Amino acid sequence: MGEGEIRYIPKAPGAIRIRVLARAIGMLGVAPRGSSVAQLMRRLLNGKDATLGGVVARVDGNCWTLRKEPPRRIAGMD
Repeated sequence: MGEGEIRYIPKAPGAIRIRVLARAIGMLGVAPRGSSVAQLMRRLLNGKDATLGGVVARVDGNCWTLRKEPPRRIAGMD
C-alpha cells in the first residue's frame, strides 16, 4: 500500500461498504454527498473503475484500491 492509498476488501454488508467508501474518499479527497457513493459502489461491484471527490477507485482482484486523483494537465502549462 502506497502513501495516499487505501485498500479495502469488500466483504461487509452493503450499508457498511458505503460508509467505508465515503470515509475513505473523505480522507483522500473531498467528502462525497448524496447517492454518489452508492453509484460508485455499484460500478466497483460490476468490476468498473470510478472517480469521485478527487479519488480514483479501482477494482484490483478481490480488493478495491482508492487513491488521490493525479493532478490534471492544463494545455500550455508544460
